[in-house]
Parts: sequence; C-alpha cells; structure tokens
Amino acid sequence: MQFYSDAQYEKYRRDLEGDGFSNEFQRAYFQSQLERPLINDRNRAAQLTAQGKFAVCAESEACCPITGALLGYDFYIVRVCDTLHEAEILTSSSDYVFIFQPELPGIIQQLGSPH
Repeated sequence: MQFYSDAQYEKYRRDLEGDGFSNEFQRAYFQSQLERPLINDRNRAAQLTAQGKFAVCAESEACCPITGALLGYDFYIVRVCDTLHEAEILTSSSDYVFIFQPELPGIIQQLGSPH
C-alpha cells in the first residue's frame, strides 16, 4: 500500500490496531456473523427420523447483507411427513429439498459395533 504522508500512514496503522479490521467490509462481515447465526436443524431432523418420521429438508446459502460474502449454509426442515411416500412426493416436486438421512457413523453407533 502506498502512503502519501506520515500522517496517512499513522492513521492507517491506528485503524489496523483499533479493532483488528483493516476496512469497513471486514467489520460488516464480522458483525453479520454475530447478528445472523446459521440455522441448523440437523439434530431435530435426526430426532424426528428416530421417531419414525420423515423430515424433508433443504440447505441454502447464508450471505452477509452488506458484502454479499458467504457466511455459511442454513440447514432447515421444510416439512415433517408421516410416510415415506408423502416425503417422496414432496422431494420429487423440487430439486432443492431432500429427505433427511442420518449420517453413517450415527447409524453404526445405534446398531452397535460388530466387534
């Protein structure tokens, strides 16, 4: 970075030392992370699946409203179905939803290890 005066350099240095951000976009992104927690319904979907329900879920990008930068992904339940057939009908109507499936390590733990 080029500085035209010692005063400009000192101001830049103070800005860096102030709160750890070098510009307002970094500050805005950090603030967005604090104010906008990601939605994570995975545990609830796993509980519903264990109860014999079928959770139709979706994932979507969560972005900073100021910078447009990706904050992460929201995972949420769109609908809870009593039958697999009902859930399959919902998922066939959209490419954005899917039926929640427990992760393999969780299934193995529930069944017990084969030792």
